[in-house]
Amino acid sequence: MQLTDDMILSLIANACGTPRALEEGMDLIESGLMDSLARITLFEGLEDLGVELSPTQLAPDALRSAPAILAAVHAAL
Repeated sequence: MQLTDDMILSLIANACGTPRALEEGMDLIESGLMDSLARITLFEGLEDLGVELSPTQLAPDALRSAPAILAAVHAAL
């Protein structure tokens, strides 16, 4: 199975509990959407899709927005 941006975006929205997470300019951390549970859910979902991302390897802003998460995932592939 090939990993698509739509799959990753769906995972982000699911982890954050709302499609608002995908809105342009949405700061996931500042808004509280990317809390500790959302982070765990996101990393587990990515792992299920075959993406190994370590939170300790990410820049602090890597989880701040959907585009930043997409970039981090693409860099890990």
